[in-house]
Amino acid sequence: MPMLWLGSRLGLTVTEQRVLWVLIAHELCSRSRSLLRALIC
Repeated sequence: MPMLWLGSRLGLTVTEQRVLWVLIAHELCSRSRSLLRALIC
């Protein structure tokens, strides 16, 4: 599974993996961008 592979390959903690996937979603998905911006503002 790519999510597990990336974390083990880079030696990331669970929290770091979550942050990374949120950043990837923010970059790739306009709906995710809108939701994340709504959380911050």
